[in-house]
Amino acid sequence: MTDLLAAALDYAAHGVYVFPTRVTIVQVDGVDTKRVEPVGRWRNVSTREVQVIKDWFGPGRPWADASLCIDCGKSALVVVDLDEGPRKAGLANWAELILEHGIEVTPVRVRTPGGGEHWYYREHRRRIVTIDSSGKVGQDVDVRGLGGFVIAWPSADLRGTYGRIDLEALASAPIVPEFVIERMNSRPDAPPAVTGVPTQIAPTEDFWRSVAPPRTFTVEAARKFCTDPLEVFRSLRTPEDSGFNAKLNALACIWSHFVPAFMDAATAEEYLYQAAVDNRSVEWQGEQGVRATIRSGLNQTRDPWKAVKVEPGDVVAVVADDRFKPLDWHAL
Repeated sequence: MTDLLAAALDYAAHGVYVFPTRVTIVQVDGVDTKRVEPVGRWRNVSTREVQVIKDWFGPGRPWADASLCIDCGKSALVVVDLDEGPRKAGLANWAELILEHGIEVTPVRVRTPGGGEHWYYREHRRRIVTIDSSGKVGQDVDVRGLGGFVIAWPSADLRGTYGRIDLEALASAPIVPEFVIERMNSRPDAPPAVTGVPTQIAPTEDFWRSVAPPRTFTVEAARKFCTDPLEVFRSLRTPEDSGFNAKLNALACIWSHFVPAFMDAATAEEYLYQAAVDNRSVEWQGEQGVRATIRSGLNQTRDPWKAVKVEPGDVVAVVADDRFKPLDWHAL
């Protein structure tokens, strides 16, 4: 049995969902950069099933020489990823936050090949943390929760090997700190105005009626515009009685305006599909039907505009005229 296969089975036995990925290190502007290519739709296929794991990592199998990833959301974990390297100081920044806010230190900490660390916490069951690489918690302090993954031991790349996780301690690791939950769920202050671009305001119906084009979203406002109806859809529990197809299609139409300015179509599809998994719609509609509904919505917009990135700063211009009409998808 290979070390990778044995490790994957050990993770699964301890309640951790895994999947394979290929990792290469490339030079970007003279800096080593990690390129990750995970198996297919990793959020759907990550598993604890022994036979699937053997089919991936067993001797002579397609992923036998790959790297191993942990699906944080399915495993009920939140990993604080501290980046180190040129112009990065995640360890020092996190240490300052620990002292300033009294953050509980988890005993499950491992080194990463880049010189940083992964700090493993258990998720809060009622206050779910997702993913962030923008510094919401702290500079060079990334977070991997629901929808995120981390590469784990015994994986290695050209820079070195990931540290070994104490799986026995993982089950009793502390809950993700309150400070992290609050930062991850906070709404950022409005960014400063940019010359030639209107002041950024959250995309409410009154705003769209009152502000002359070109209208704009900040990245955070665009994310909220997409995720608020997503969370409502995710909470539905009787989709066959609530216009499931119409709501899912309308939701995909909303997201379509921001493809590819915020994410590619494949990523958008996976987010929407996972929401259908979470509210158990897939159980009666089937994967093929759900994906067909999502793709139909992503391929058509309710209004003929697309978000496009503009410079400078973290601003995205949405539409250059007055064609935007807020969609009351709840009423469908």
